[in-house]
Amino acid sequence: MAAPEDKDIAKLFGEKKEEKIPFRCPICDYDEYYPVYDQGNGIIGPGYVSKLTHYVCGGCSVHFNDPKAFIKRLTRIKKKK
Repeated sequence: MAAPEDKDIAKLFGEKKEEKIPFRCPICDYDEYYPVYDQGNGIIGPGYVSKLTHYVCGGCSVHFNDPKAFIKRLTRIKKKK
């Protein structure tokens, strides 16, 4: 029997695996962003829970809550100038 994939394990625990969207930072033009999680509930092993708090651009380190909204909003602001 093959080892389960991460996505299969996430389904077992009711976790939702987030799909990364195509990203291009409107500030620095970097093409990757990373999720930032809180420090969790302090449990080591089964029962550990951590929550996504926000995202950060890998280039300029700007913080944002929603990658799609961030790109859309700043792109629209840049076009107005």
